[in-house]
Amino acid sequence: MSRSPEALLSEKILRALNTLPESLFLKRPGTGLGHSGLADITGCVGGVHVEIEVKKSENLLRVGVSGGVRPKQHRWLLKWRNAGARVGTASTVEGALEIAEGRTWYSDDGHNIAVVRWEDLT
Repeated sequence: MSRSPEALLSEKILRALNTLPESLFLKRPGTGLGHSGLADITGCVGGVHVEIEVKKSENLLRVGVSGGVRPKQHRWLLKWRNAGARVGTASTVEGALEIAEGRTWYSDDGHNIAVVRWEDLT
């Protein structure tokens, strides 16, 4: 049985995330057990909890788009973010790395926003 494009992308993302120093990332099984709407990938890097929802294309990263981030997924991401986790939606390996490394911020309306740091400006 062939895996979906989203499953293949999740595997690539997991391999990349687990190369980060002081990191451990796992794919959450979609078994229907537990809480529905939790992100596809959960983990920790450098002592900071991370939650990443994987979508197969960039146009599906938005909340409410058909095939995109479901409202329940969005609410879970906001709960984790408000508890101090790094969260976001990713359609690429680089996008997932940006989330894990804290280079993007998940907004209340469901966008990943680039984080600008003072040292990046000087």
